Amino acid sequence: MRGKRAVLLALVAALCVCALGCKKKPTLVRGATPPPPSTPMPMPMPTPTVDPVVAAKLLRVERTRKENAYIDMSNVLNGRFQDSLDRYFGCFGAAAQPNTNDPYAPYIMGDYYKKSIQEALYFTALAPETPDLDAIVKKLAPMVLDAMALIDKIALYYEEKAYLEDSFASGGEYHTALISIHAQIQELWDAFDEAISITEANNLADALADLQADERMIQYYAMQVFAHTKELLRFLKAGGYGDETVSQANKEEFQQYYEKLEGSIISFLEETEHEESMAREADFTNSARFVSLKREMLDMETCLADMLACVKAGKPAKNGKGTPSAMTEQLGEAIQEYNHAIG
Repeated sequence: MRGKRAVLLALVAALCVCALGCKKKPTLVRGATPPPPSTPMPMPMPTPTVDPVVAAKLLRVERTRKENAYIDMSNVLNGRFQDSLDRYFGCFGAAAQPNTNDPYAPYIMGDYYKKSIQEALYFTALAPETPDLDAIVKKLAPMVLDAMALIDKIALYYEEKAYLEDSFASGGEYHTALISIHAQIQELWDAFDEAISITEANNLADALADLQADERMIQYYAMQVFAHTKELLRFLKAGGYGDETVSQANKEEFQQYYEKLEGSIISFLEETEHEESMAREADFTNSARFVSLKREMLDMETCLADMLACVKAGKPAKNGKGTPSAMTEQLGEAIQEYNHAIG
């Protein structure tokens, strides 16, 4: 099955002419003087001028909102959604007939995760256009929502042990349906991940430069942590290293990704100890979500250390924390707290 997917936004105008109920204009006779209007004609208003700098900033804000919605969708797909698929196929297999020797339920998706996909789909209709992503999300999001609904049905089926009543008859139908929809999603999902990676890479340099110029180094290092975490997860995904095989990753290569990420986490935590930095970014740091972000960063550091220990020992993690899925989940939670903290 798929490897773990490693893992930061409307303008519709309508003009209605001559609605129902409008009075019919009198027919004019050629050469005749038109009848006077019933009310004085309004003076034409001057066309307002738009500051191009302001317009560019507003457009950038809307683009960021749209891209953040797509990034949220990516985090859900490569986090909870992928985890649920891995749990299901890890139990029942991907063969035509499910392995029902020791059945257990996949992770339920729930409304929170579905909402992220629905919001991404909503943004496809809004300006500014992002042609590559818009087209993919329009096709992918409805299929993902269908798959999530199916996963929730499967979860309920096995949680309530309904298979005991029908001898896995519905379970077999669900299994076939999930294999089918997963196969349909996979190609679009890969294209979506690639487009998101390009978008993030294009935006990261500009975002870091702006933060550095504004001396907002706490946010600067937070974004570095996110970028370096994604680099690590892409490295593991490209090598086919999942939760059970991460210990087999090349030690020297893993060490390089580890040092970059650990360095960013340390820089972030050290910057939060500087009173001047905390005061300069008070709009970001004076919130409960920022406190939660710091906690998530510490948890990411622990997860990273556990993963390094697995790689060095060549043995899988016993506590399940030093795994790509655990790191993906930590990353998603940290990004969520960051987005809430910046408002």
